[in-house]
Amino acid sequence: MHVNKDYDGVTVAAAVSVGLTNTSNAGVTPPLAVSPGTINTILLVAAAVTSEATVNAVITATEAKTMTLAEWDVRTPQGDAASGTSTDSVAVARTQCGAEPRCAGPATTVGWLVARTVRAAKASAGEPTARRLPQASVSSTSSIQPAPAMANGKPQVVIARRAT
Repeated sequence: MHVNKDYDGVTVAAAVSVGLTNTSNAGVTPPLAVSPGTINTILLVAAAVTSEATVNAVITATEAKTMTLAEWDVRTPQGDAASGTSTDSVAVARTQCGAEPRCAGPATTVGWLVARTVRAAKASAGEPTARRLPQASVSSTSSIQPAPAMANGKPQVVIARRAT
């Protein structure tokens, strides 16, 4: 599934896997043995994003992931609210073309689109039916169907564009 939205000529795409077999709460859950079942996020940002904004994008994606898990009431094996899994990762690819955002917090265009795409990708995976069981797993990757690779000489990736 894909989501199309647009804002200020900035485009963001997210591919997310949602495995929940080793949920944890950062700073609360004791160290766990690494096991399959993780939340991986790949962001594609069609903009000339600074290094600082890239770090912001990772933070914003993590916030969106954590809020989605809270809304789903996902729990750790100890019963605490899960902030993720013990092996989550976020990768950000940037085209370095177009808009030049210096920040990507949730109140910025890039940040809003990052959070929106991460939430949409997780929603397309489906809410887990056994939220409180650590062995429950939802594994899916949102289907990214990009627009043609180039349009007007600029790279095109279409997933989240804010409706006007």
